[in-house]
Amino acid sequence: GYPERLFYPPGTMIVGWLLNWLTLGKLSTALIYESIIFIAYALPAFTFYYALRRLGFERRAAFAAGMFTLGFPTFFDGAHAVVIGMTGSRLSFGLNALVLVWTIDGIETRRSRYVLLAVLTLAFAILFHPYHSIGLILALALYVLVRRWPLGRAFVQIAGIAFGALALDAFWLVPMFAHSSSAMIPHIRATLDQMWRLLTDIALMPYALLALIVVTRVRTEYDAARRAFLIVLLVLPIVLATIMLAWYVLMIEHLYFYQLDPVRLIGEFYFAIILLAALGLSVLSEWLSRFVPPRARTPLATFIVLFVSIVLLIPFVQTSAHFPRPNGEPRFLSQAIRDYRLDELWQG
Repeated sequence: GYPERLFYPPGTMIVGWLLNWLTLGKLSTALIYESIIFIAYALPAFTFYYALRRLGFERRAAFAAGMFTLGFPTFFDGAHAVVIGMTGSRLSFGLNALVLVWTIDGIETRRSRYVLLAVLTLAFAILFHPYHSIGLILALALYVLVRRWPLGRAFVQIAGIAFGALALDAFWLVPMFAHSSSAMIPHIRATLDQMWRLLTDIALMPYALLALIVVTRVRTEYDAARRAFLIVLLVLPIVLATIMLAWYVLMIEHLYFYQLDPVRLIGEFYFAIILLAALGLSVLSEWLSRFVPPRARTPLATFIVLFVSIVLLIPFVQTSAHFPRPNGEPRFLSQAIRDYRLDELWQG
């Protein structure tokens, strides 16, 4: 009867139902589940590629962004998310790239089809994992401020998209809030130390170094929309990290407000890091290619992006090689048995 279980985000189950319906019930439950896991793993690669290409960035950067999502070394929305069961969060993480660029398109061009696409995609993203919408709205607010749009018009447009998505999700949201109570407070929360380690994980270092290169590109980017997007990506991780740490210290440790675990915002922190790293790698490849004859510059830049993308993918490939085979014992269960001496507990 725990409310969070009764009203768990249903997006993943809806995808399973759609797969069963589209295949006329020919797929087994196990195969449908495995298909959802694969979709969750692969989706961000395509959406991140599309997002950068839609905004007019070069193919090298878009390719790197897609590859980075396949090996990004984090459990929250990274490649390891599907390993620990964060399938819905990973799916929402991938869809947010589409929501962001289609909302920007809708505001920039005022074309209704982009607004409609943003509404539909945001509705699905909320059904997969609603917490991702917080960081997304913050990113859009920063974009509005950087572009210096009239705040009233921008607020109406973004609010229209948000309320449209919420209306589509009312079949789930209304019953959930009607039955919500203090029992909905998460039982498991990250500590301040755990959250700090998520923000400063040494595995993020290669991506962070590549991301810093983007600072040099902001000054030379001639397109106003792309320049604003770059600035938002650079500012967003700083703003999110500040909010997460301040929220924990003030709201949780002092005011004992537990309804929102600030670690839930970490996905959009990683979101910006991945895109910045991809754009930074593209800039780096362009710099290095200047040392060769003009005819060889494009092939060299492409090779550099491909090489670095594959190198950063290797750790996840090595980890996945140790995953249990079908009908085998789950890897994390084996580790838990050793670490906590569960075999002795069970025998006792």
